[in-house]
This record gives sequence, structure tokens and C-alpha cells, in this order.
Amino acid sequence: MRKNFTQSGGVAMKMLLRSAAALTAGIALALPALAQTVLTSGPVQIGIGSKGSLIAYDNVLQDYVGLSLGGARSGEAIFVGLEYEAWGVSASGTVAGDSWLSPLGNLNLLSFTATPTTATSVTSVSSLPDLVVAHHFSPAVSSSMGALYEVQVVLANLSNINPLTDLRYVRVVDWDVPPAEFSEYITVGGLPASNVALVHNNGFATSDPLVSTSAIGTFPANTNVSDWGPRDQGVYFLLQFGDLAPGAMKRFSMFYGAAYDEATAMSMLTSVGAEVYSLAQPDGSPTGNTFILAFKGVGGTPLGDQPVIPEPGTWALMLSGIAPVVWRLRRNA
Repeated sequence: MRKNFTQSGGVAMKMLLRSAAALTAGIALALPALAQTVLTSGPVQIGIGSKGSLIAYDNVLQDYVGLSLGGARSGEAIFVGLEYEAWGVSASGTVAGDSWLSPLGNLNLLSFTATPTTATSVTSVSSLPDLVVAHHFSPAVSSSMGALYEVQVVLANLSNINPLTDLRYVRVVDWDVPPAEFSEYITVGGLPASNVALVHNNGFATSDPLVSTSAIGTFPANTNVSDWGPRDQGVYFLLQFGDLAPGAMKRFSMFYGAAYDEATAMSMLTSVGAEVYSLAQPDGSPTGNTFILAFKGVGGTPLGDQPVIPEPGTWALMLSGIAPVVWRLRRNA
């Protein structure tokens, strides 16, 4: 059953939702899934589940990792409190998605592959198998002060006949930034962007793209805002791409990462040509530890107003990994 997280939340909501997911989470804690990985780049670790959402078990730390700065639980910003990070997709009125805590479901795992530096998840929508969703994670920029991971996302229509109508994608995360978990400042920048339909601070919102969501408190949705807070919050992005023609695909990039200060975070985002971005920082230190979720290829302007040269080699490498899966699906259709 899908859970609707659209209302304002706090610590009490986190505890309630965590209790509701106790059976599933308990099983996961007792027996970590094999199809998952934790990547390390500079001081930042990211945990990746088999279907492309964050949070995975790290055998070295013997703990779960969502997104961590410094490689320890004391630097973790997602596997704290509610432990909620999710994505969702919809097309032609059908919804699917994934999360460690409360997944929308309706997904088939087609493949999950990982190397010491990359991970690729390919899924299809169970009730709409022509819709394939791929997430490819790899380091984008790294230093002793922080790191960004690029998540290349492909939404593909395998049908040779039917378009996928009203294609949408949601990414949402409840930030709990150390050392002041449950009390964050949120910054949003880079708006407007033609594919970004909604941005706000409700990190407890459902990842179902067809469910209406709203901000927590008086946060100004769809507005560039600096250091709003502090309070217990996160960030929600809804992307809309219109119809996807038969045999076509939509590609864009996300960036997850963290830095020890805001200046490093913004420098990294500029270097990768991010268009729309959000920052989460702890109460008492609005320019200190900075966690990042950003996008490019969504109809915005790259930071610095400089055109960013596409990365055909990187996309080609990703698509070469997806192509055999897609070919098998077409052959078996």
C-alpha cells in the first residue's frame, strides 16, 4: 500500500513512519540485500540500492549508508531518523518507484551491476513494461573537501508503436545534516528550468508524481531561496517531460554529494554545469557541512552562465551497459 507523506512532518512523523515500516526495515537490517553497493569518492560515501534509490549496507563500517561526509555514522545525513530517500516515475497514468523505507513498488529489477567506482540499476515498470528506468552512478568531482556523484538517468520507451504520455519523475530526500540533525537550512537555486515543475522543502512527501504535494511551513515553492529555516526538512523535485515517442528516451543528470563548506559545494556544482540545485546545511552553521541534490539537462541554465559541453563518451558507456538489457526485452516482447 502506498503511503502519502505529503503533510508537514517532524520527529514525531519520522517515528510513526519508521514504526509502520518496522517489519520490512527489520528484515533488511537483519539480512542486507546482496544487490547493493557503497561507493567512496574523497570524503563522501553513497549507498545505492538495487533499484536506484539510496541507502545500502557497508561491510566495512558494518552499518547502513545513505550519504555520508567523513565515512562514519557521525557524518551521515540520510540514514538518520526517518531514513527516507525515494524516486518515482509516472507515464500514461501508471506509477512506480523505489525507496529503502517505503517504496511505491510496481518495478521489475532487470539488472544491477557495480564496480569499485560505479553502479548501474536498470528497472522496468511491472504494469507498463515498455517504460524502462536506468540510473548510473559515478564520481563527478572530488577533493579532500568534498565530492559529487553524477547519477545519469535514462527513461526509455521500448514500444515501437505507442507513446508514453505525460512522463514525470520525482526525487525526494529527508535531510538530517550533522551535527544538528532534524534542524536544517535549505537553499534552492537555478530556477526556472523548463522541466522542473515543482520544488519545495517537504522531504517527507510521497515520490508518486501523480499525487499533489506541498511545502512544509511557509517555504516558498518554486522559488530560489537561501538558507530557509532552520527546521526539520528536506527537498522535493518534480520533473515533467511531456510525451515520450515510441523508441525514444529522455536523459538527464542528477548530482548527489557533500562538502565541508558551502564554497566548495558551489565550486563543485559550477564545475559540472549543474542547472538547478538544492543545499542542506545544519542549524548553527549555514555555511558549514553542505549536502547537495542537483540536476542538469532539465531545461535550465548551467551555473556560471557557461554552456556545458555534453559528455557523449560517458553517456555512450552507460547506454552500452543498458543496451543488452533493452535488446533482450525487445527480443522477448
